[in-house]
Amino acid sequence: MIKNKNYYSRFLYATIVIALLWYISQHIEKLEKLSHLTISWQWLAMSLVCVTAAYVCMALIWLLLYRRMKLQGSSGKRVLASWFLSQTGKYVPGKVAVLLVRFDICDTDRKSALTMASFIEYTASTAAAMIWILLALIYAPQELFPMFYQYFAIAGLIVLMLFLWPPLLKKISGFLLRVFKREAIQQIPTYPAMLAFTGLYLVPPLFHGLAISAAIAALTPFDARYFFLVTGIYQAAGLIGMAAFFAPGGLAVREGVLLILLPMLFPFAQILAVTVIIRLINVVVEMFLAAVSFLVIKKCKVANE
Repeated sequence: MIKNKNYYSRFLYATIVIALLWYISQHIEKLEKLSHLTISWQWLAMSLVCVTAAYVCMALIWLLLYRRMKLQGSSGKRVLASWFLSQTGKYVPGKVAVLLVRFDICDTDRKSALTMASFIEYTASTAAAMIWILLALIYAPQELFPMFYQYFAIAGLIVLMLFLWPPLLKKISGFLLRVFKREAIQQIPTYPAMLAFTGLYLVPPLFHGLAISAAIAALTPFDARYFFLVTGIYQAAGLIGMAAFFAPGGLAVREGVLLILLPMLFPFAQILAVTVIIRLINVVVEMFLAAVSFLVIKKCKVANE
């Protein structure tokens, strides 16, 4: 049965990749502009800095969450290093390796509390991403989206806040975990705590939005009016890529969403280049921080011995 699931996942992923390549081929005549692109390296450097800032912010929030769950046994450096290293786990299909890396590195025997911390991180960061998506609709230029979408987004924000209410969140998470045959979360944090962490997780998407905006500005003129919309689209692409458990790191899935939506604002050829550039920047930053974290953990082990 597991082998069959693997085959289905690989078939679905291959189908998505083929569909993405076919979609690009339909715009092949537009790709001639790639040979005439001029790149602003200052904007690309800004994109790199913003991506790095986003990951550092997420790691610091994880440290705060780790401490709030009263998990002991690991220094702050080791906790941060474990988070950076765990991010490499999302490139393993299924993405469960993210949690397994944390279990392996963090010096705590309270695995249930660590699972709870990861659940809060996942829920709050997902809610924050959805808030950015709804803000994108609220602040989008009206020539692109009628006023109806703004009212819909405002209503969506209210509904999203209700979903974070612990009794309702526990029922929803319990249902989803049963679907994926996982153990249900027994205790949900208080409503103020969920709102507070959701608020904190609004910051990393801001840096990611600045990063992709800078990458676009490096290749083509960028209208600041589109910032919220670009950030919302990027968050939507990230959520869809994260939901695609069969895709390592959402590879090709996230890029496909960006290639479908962003060309309504910017030229297709430049956006194709941006999707490649922003992926490379993310991978470079993740691998660099993971390498540094590996050295930190190795140094901690030597010191303890």
